[in-house]
Amino acid sequence: MQTEKQGELVWSIDDSDEWNLFTNTRAELTVTKSDKKDDKKPTKGKSASDKSAFYFMKTKAETKGSVIHTPLGYGIIQDFKPEERVITVKVNNVTKDFKRSEVSYEIPLNFTFLTNSSKFETTVYFPIHMTVTEMLAKIEEMEVGGQVVNSKRVFYTGKELTPSALSLEKFGFLPEAKLLVIMTLGKPYTINRFANIISSWNYGPSSVDGITFTVNKDIRIIGFGLYVPNNPGKSLPGVYKFLQGNDAKGSPIVTKEVTLSQEMPDVTDRVYRAMFDRPVAIKAGVQYSCVCELKNGTSFYGSSGKSIVTGEKDVTFTFASCIGSQNGTGTGSGQMPEIYYFA
Repeated sequence: MQTEKQGELVWSIDDSDEWNLFTNTRAELTVTKSDKKDDKKPTKGKSASDKSAFYFMKTKAETKGSVIHTPLGYGIIQDFKPEERVITVKVNNVTKDFKRSEVSYEIPLNFTFLTNSSKFETTVYFPIHMTVTEMLAKIEEMEVGGQVVNSKRVFYTGKELTPSALSLEKFGFLPEAKLLVIMTLGKPYTINRFANIISSWNYGPSSVDGITFTVNKDIRIIGFGLYVPNNPGKSLPGVYKFLQGNDAKGSPIVTKEVTLSQEMPDVTDRVYRAMFDRPVAIKAGVQYSCVCELKNGTSFYGSSGKSIVTGEKDVTFTFASCIGSQNGTGTGSGQMPEIYYFA
């Protein structure tokens, strides 16, 4: 078990189920270990329990009858002695008192992330009541070494892990168990839904443009294109969003501020590549929408749009009107000319 260290930063899930850095009394922020040699000498005297780690847990109220991990294995809480900081737990049919610092609702799992050119190791603390399916979803969301990752395959005891409703405790994971994650790297594919680029598209004090689409297979979206202002030196501020559903006012999966200009990086053929911080997995047949809310200016726009576009890996995008797209963007013309994806 890790000793408590006041005021250190860790990754944790906030009340909106988003990952953020928090001051936590349990662990340090994760660092990478690579194949490259470090000129710094390792600090002496640190044990395995001093490894830095990710934390993915919300606070869980301690109740009698709940499962907890002890130095003797998993057990069931029988009683509490707050004044002594002691918890009574039944482990292997034996009831025993443990210090609060000896037990935990979390277990550390040791991960090795591999690509064909790099290696990254870290310790991840997961809630013991989390299901294997939920754990795999969190691993899929993890950013690893700043690399563009197409997919991740997780292996445990030589076999690939598949989704399961079993909790980590029921599945049999023990603290410090080793898992291997093989990552596939790759470059994104691009589809373009317009045949022509025209000037100019107008934006008022708050203009909403959106386009809805479905795909024929599960893929990962990493961003979409936005047309830049049609006049050099002019800027166009606002936000871009990606969300599930066909309503531009729905709850976004991604929201990022942007100020568009012809001079900004990542502009090719009058299109700015509005990229997400991490790929977003989307499901075949489910509606998703690309939305931008820009104001007070003009930009280029696309025309002669297609309702159906087939890209690399035989991924077919079917476009439809987005509810709330009141500035004119639709299947035939407007914003969001490109979508970038992994397949």
